[in-house]
Amino acid sequence: MTEDRKGKATWLSEADDSRFSEIKESKHDIVFPWLVDAILTREPSVVLDYGAGDGRFLSSLREKFDGEIWHYDPSETLREIAKERLAGQRAHFLDDPQAAPAESVDVVASTAVWMTIETHEGCVDYLNAQFRLLKPKGRAFIVVTHPCFREEKYSTFDANFDDGFYLNDGVEFSVSVFDERNEVKFSDYHWTLSAMLKQASEAGLRLIALAELPDVDTGNKRGAPWLVFEFGKDRSTRATV
Repeated sequence: MTEDRKGKATWLSEADDSRFSEIKESKHDIVFPWLVDAILTREPSVVLDYGAGDGRFLSSLREKFDGEIWHYDPSETLREIAKERLAGQRAHFLDDPQAAPAESVDVVASTAVWMTIETHEGCVDYLNAQFRLLKPKGRAFIVVTHPCFREEKYSTFDANFDDGFYLNDGVEFSVSVFDERNEVKFSDYHWTLSAMLKQASEAGLRLIALAELPDVDTGNKRGAPWLVFEFGKDRSTRATV
């Protein structure tokens, strides 16, 4: 899933969506298991994957979770793949998250969407959509490629970004996601940590915790490829970094 400058969904071609779904990414082995464990500690009843793509994460979650799972992704190609993957797993598919009742979800997960958005306003809209859906004590787990380590080439993605531009918010950079058989190229947009926290605050979200996740094969790689934000909307929480 990607978003345009206004926070509305835009997409790769249908052919690229299909190829993207076929790629075996490091997030499948690192991010998804971490998210499943983090979500289960909340003991939720309803979990939404916002930008759920081909449904792979929800399929992983279903193996350990018997509550309601909701899928949202405007890509028709990826949605159809997800429906096939999640057949018989009691998944609910949202065509428009705005049509869902406010404060109806215990946990929202969203992986690799935030950095696809070109403007500050679009980022706030994306986060505000999740804020609206979360119950008062709900949590949002939002995963991005780590903005502090974009110069490093990782096992299944490579960002053409110069860290010298780190403080320049909204800078466009090219990304290649690949495995041994397939490769898809597209553009993402860089946001500093301070910019992302400002956007979240404007959307009404409060930082609870951060987690930095490794690559599948650390080798001599620097830093961490994945950054997870845990946000809440209740005023009783305190940020811990």
